[in-house]
Amino acid sequence: MSYEPMGIPVYAMKMDKKYVINKLYKKGNIRFYTPEKWVCREIEAGLGQGDRFEGTFAIDYDTNREVYYRKKYGRDLVVNRYNDIKYYQLKSTLKTPTYCFYSLMDSHLNHKAEILNNGIYEFDSQVTKDFFKDFSAASVSSELLSDDERPALLIIVGSRNIMEFVRRIKAALKMEYKLNDNNIIVDQVKYDYSRNNTIDYYCDRKHPPLELFCKNDFLSYQRETRIIINSHKHKLERGEYLEINVGSLEDISVMKNIISLEDQKLKFTATVTTLQEKYDRDGYIQQGYDYFDIDGSLKKDKL
Repeated sequence: MSYEPMGIPVYAMKMDKKYVINKLYKKGNIRFYTPEKWVCREIEAGLGQGDRFEGTFAIDYDTNREVYYRKKYGRDLVVNRYNDIKYYQLKSTLKTPTYCFYSLMDSHLNHKAEILNNGIYEFDSQVTKDFFKDFSAASVSSELLSDDERPALLIIVGSRNIMEFVRRIKAALKMEYKLNDNNIIVDQVKYDYSRNNTIDYYCDRKHPPLELFCKNDFLSYQRETRIIINSHKHKLERGEYLEINVGSLEDISVMKNIISLEDQKLKFTATVTTLQEKYDRDGYIQQGYDYFDIDGSLKKDKL
């Protein structure tokens, strides 16, 4: 049985140090960081944990559009070189508060599903180790690390639970920072260019900071969904973050300790229902098409 219609994510995952994931799980503690931080992070920790191409809106390989972009964007333009290419970013985009999580389809997990009764299924699943390649073996096994410093996962099962997660984030941002729906943009990342381009590239998301939803294809295993704050009043410097608390996520998620960077086994029960709805670009639902949704009735004691 497939639960992956129309590319709608039915799993969301966040991986970080255990004390960070615990605060997310227990209190809904969420921090929006800057793409500028991730640009520098590649230099410090390597590609994957960081990406120097964050926010790239254009790449020149065999042409030179720098003069045109300088006239268009002025002092906001950032021009960089990587091997034989020139790539362009905007300072304002690199200071845009951004929150990321993995969004997985059913096909990204190796599933075995057994029906129990009345539409309730027991799932025996496996998250492949590809999703953990940004973390070093030392971050899991080092004897120098305390338990809180080791990695852990937060997992949300079911598209409705993912929508609820996004709804809580939006509600907290509106209350805490007086934002409106136009200031909060939610979308899945498109991995549509290579940092080893031999052709010119221009992000088809033409209005900054939407280029944050375009990333290089080497990172496609991350399958990110991003929430960005499009507000000139809330730009951040590299070392800063914007913080909210959305309340406990224990009702829509589970937390799992990571003891190795191999495939992770998951077991849970879920009710499979049919909905007459689809996502719009902000993660909400509109009338439209049938799809199966895994409602996260999670068997937490088996994780």
